[in-house]
Amino acid sequence: MASRTAPGSAGGIAPHAARSLAGTVISMLEGAELLSRVTADDTPLRDAAVHLAQLVDAAPRT
Repeated sequence: MASRTAPGSAGGIAPHAARSLAGTVISMLEGAELLSRVTADDTPLRDAAVHLAQLVDAAPRT
């Protein structure tokens, strides 16, 4: 998968929003992974990916 931004950059997302967004992304992925393991179904991970992409795209830019 190709990177959209340079390593170490926030992709133009405002720094305060990038920190908060990173925590949200990690939390959502951890929850989706747990649900996927418990249910033996990858749907929670696929759903999380769709919603996280929308969330990142909507993040305030600098």
